[in-house]
Amino acid sequence: LAEDEVRKAMHDAALTSRCEAGQEADEGCWRLSFRYKDRVFRLTLDAAWKALTSASFAAPRPPHDRG
Repeated sequence: LAEDEVRKAMHDAALTSRCEAGQEADEGCWRLSFRYKDRVFRLTLDAAWKALTSASFAAPRPPHDRG
């Protein structure tokens, strides 16, 4: 998506994000998830913000959660 499309999708809640901080053994790591339509892109970052893993996968929204 182009930058203006990302902004519009975020404004319309079509593109959502989630940031999770690691706990215990994962302290200092972060998991960032971005959902757009029925897809998710997820990054796991270390304390220096270096990508440890990335994944993209289908994740259909439940019928009550579709806009």
